[in-house]
Amino acid sequence: MTRTFSAPAACEVATIERARWNVLDLLCWISRKAVTAQLLCDIETERVENLAQILSSEKEKITVTAILLKAIAIAQLKYPDSRSYRLPWGHKVVRKVPVAGFTVERMVDGKPAVFFAAIRDAHSKSLEQIAHEISAYGNNEITSVTQLTKEHLISMVPWILRQFYIAIGLNVTMLREIVNPATFGLTSLGKFGLKAPLAPNVTTTIFGIGTMEPTPVVREGKVVVRNMMQIALAVDLRNFGLYEAAYLLKDVKAILESGLAGYLTDEERAIVEADKEQQTVSTEDLIQRARKLVDAA
Repeated sequence: MTRTFSAPAACEVATIERARWNVLDLLCWISRKAVTAQLLCDIETERVENLAQILSSEKEKITVTAILLKAIAIAQLKYPDSRSYRLPWGHKVVRKVPVAGFTVERMVDGKPAVFFAAIRDAHSKSLEQIAHEISAYGNNEITSVTQLTKEHLISMVPWILRQFYIAIGLNVTMLREIVNPATFGLTSLGKFGLKAPLAPNVTTTIFGIGTMEPTPVVREGKVVVRNMMQIALAVDLRNFGLYEAAYLLKDVKAILESGLAGYLTDEERAIVEADKEQQTVSTEDLIQRARKLVDAA
């Protein structure tokens, strides 16, 4: 509903759509209290893109987002404080395993809304499983996805009761898992051409993913063009130190640029190895053909 003031006031007053309340409440209750610092790094995406292409099938398309979520979850295992949050009386709660969080844009009653999706145990799941869950969040009926249903129902609660519920939920460990289950967040705004989005801390660590684009870089003393992607890590210094955060980002970079080497499932590893063998055979075939042409000449 929108109310327009008569002259000379040049403004409008509008109510906020209920479908947007979940996002705004977490921003108001969590991020406004965060003591935030940002770290940025560039990541070469060739192996990430190759891995996504190799493992994609007619059954499930593997996205870069799926690989990012798994890489960050793996790296987060090493840094317990990155999975923590602080209670009002000073105690710190550290969650046992990573829970990947990311934003999902959906239409509710014909109007755009943003939901906070969550994927548990992304560090141990296959990329196909992660991609399937991402797809479900984006395409399935809201009522068929537990997390979306929960957030949709909460958005129907009257505002004053929501504030009471969230105030309690964020400060009681068992309820916190319902209100805000993610141990890290990821926002992919690179599709809008952004270099490195700096996202607010609704979790202790949140990653802003920039666009992938060809960039001149120096490799072995030579200037070459590589596909690069910039990642911005926003960290809440109340819970996680900047020094450790730098190492976390460094580990994420290493895991991604290795193509998740050492972290793929047996089936995924077999597919990657089979592709390598096929590429080797193709290369050898080309060499043999070139030699024959040289000999014939």
